Amino acid sequence: MTYLYGWNAVSEFVLDEFESLGIPVEGVIVDDEFIDALDQTNGIYIIPYSQVSFAPRDRVINCLGYKDLNQRIYIGERLLSFGILQTFVSKQAYVHRTASIDVGAVLLGDVVIERNCRIGKHSLLWGGSRICHDSSVEQGCFFASGSIVGGASTIGRVCSVGFNSSIREKSVVPEGTRVGANCFWRPNS
Repeated sequence: MTYLYGWNAVSEFVLDEFESLGIPVEGVIVDDEFIDALDQTNGIYIIPYSQVSFAPRDRVINCLGYKDLNQRIYIGERLLSFGILQTFVSKQAYVHRTASIDVGAVLLGDVVIERNCRIGKHSLLWGGSRICHDSSVEQGCFFASGSIVGGASTIGRVCSVGFNSSIREKSVVPEGTRVGANCFWRPNS
């Protein structure tokens, strides 16, 4: 069975794509402490984490968002330890045949991953983001719509690049860097 972990805009996008492809989703798993905070679930079955037991053939897409990238990694590693964590690449995304996408990454619509790129596990790329040739993205990174990473760059663990922002080519972005919306990042900026 297929499950999504976390109820938010990411899971709604993944759910919509699965439904359009005729792939059934059993439900959305939510940490117990967040069950009461859910306002609207559009009729999707919500399962408290404490009440789920996984079968060997189950698969789970980590749909947690970008507010706490370390939490996204933590949940992803928990799911990975059960052997059920899956990667999600939208049918509208383009991934060059020489690129590699690590387990647990989520690439939403219109993402472009150019040649010889590596996307680290548990990363989240929103629709319209682009990673240019020969770049490496470490685990748990987030790229908002319209963000661009210039070629031959290295993006450190749990970095976040905001809407319509860009990283200069051949950059090395230190771990935990947050680039705001509509910014241009270059070394020593």
